[in-house]
Amino acid sequence: MIQYSFSTVLMATLCCNLMVVFLFLIFHVKNVLPEFGLKLTGFFLILVVIRFLLPIEIPIISNNVYFPPSISRMIALFQQPRFLNETVSWWNLLEIAWAVGCIGIGLYRITSNCKAFHIIKSMSRDPDEHCLSIMRQIEKEIFQEPSYSSTANRKINQRLKQISIRILPGSHSPMVCGLWKPYILLPENLKLSDEELYYVLKHEIQHIIHHDLWLKLGVQILVILYWWNPFCWLLERYLKCFLEMRVDFSMADNPKQKVAYLTCLLNILKQTETTPSSDLPLAIHFCASDSHILKQRFELILNTDRTYERAQGACFRIAIIAGILLLFVCSFLLIFEAQYMPPEIQKETIIYDEKNSFFIDNQDGTYDFYIADQYIETVGSLEYYDPDIPVFDSLEEALQK
Repeated sequence: MIQYSFSTVLMATLCCNLMVVFLFLIFHVKNVLPEFGLKLTGFFLILVVIRFLLPIEIPIISNNVYFPPSISRMIALFQQPRFLNETVSWWNLLEIAWAVGCIGIGLYRITSNCKAFHIIKSMSRDPDEHCLSIMRQIEKEIFQEPSYSSTANRKINQRLKQISIRILPGSHSPMVCGLWKPYILLPENLKLSDEELYYVLKHEIQHIIHHDLWLKLGVQILVILYWWNPFCWLLERYLKCFLEMRVDFSMADNPKQKVAYLTCLLNILKQTETTPSSDLPLAIHFCASDSHILKQRFELILNTDRTYERAQGACFRIAIIAGILLLFVCSFLLIFEAQYMPPEIQKETIIYDEKNSFFIDNQDGTYDFYIADQYIETVGSLEYYDPDIPVFDSLEEALQK
């Protein structure tokens, strides 16, 4: 049976935090991201999300790795019931705080999205015919791309028919929002040339085609569930950077297009840098004001050799992939577990081990547990005990040893 406990949460958190640390290196150390590649970075992000969402133990494949007695004792005291007539432990209190935080942050984000969509529906207006003509031009170009099959084209066509372009008052950055019915929001006060409007619309359409808003929703759920873990908030930031860079890379194929696209980014940033971001958690902005993300987007666009698609660095990528997969698999195979300590022992200073304790097999599926030749309790399983503790058929046999 699949199990959830303090130990499984601890293992999932340790594993994913290590992965996020590696993501930090990918996005912050020069030349690592081009060598590693956007596709592998995306695969890595998916593994982190999956492991965070599955803080469980699978007994069929999982093996317990026991902490030393000193650490086991601290964990046992942490999990020992001590409140409300010894029915609630510190771990139980943290679980309650965890649940309250999840509910609070979840309600805040849901409320923010509902308010924002109300504003969009009540204050936005339809675009002019010129904007719609550019939109139709982009649609034709998408269907002519050889990378899409006929089946993919049908799905894309259905998705494009669901898109609504809306003009919204203000001077915020263009953005895309909406899961089932996507909206491309263009600020009313933003001055764009035809070429810049073309890049903005194509950029936002790429987000919709690749279901980036659904990916962002998945990581937002992760942040809500693990709100207490700062590494999850870092993961949300890295996903935002990854989604923008993936779209940027598909926007310009030659130096002229690169210059035009970068000019568009700078123009929009200049017009919106003093405007606060809209209160819409589930949206992707065309040009966020995060200087580090902008710097990396520029560096990737200017990388004319498309470094991450070259054969160079193949050994580096293979080694990293092997290490990531090994860490991911081992996080399920090995679960760090405290050696079980009954309440009577937790309150004392005695630490048991294979030298001063033993079990007596009662031949009925139960075992008598002894420490220093003194009976402690009868247990129905040895699963959470140190496997090195000896098991005898009788007390006489144990005392003779």
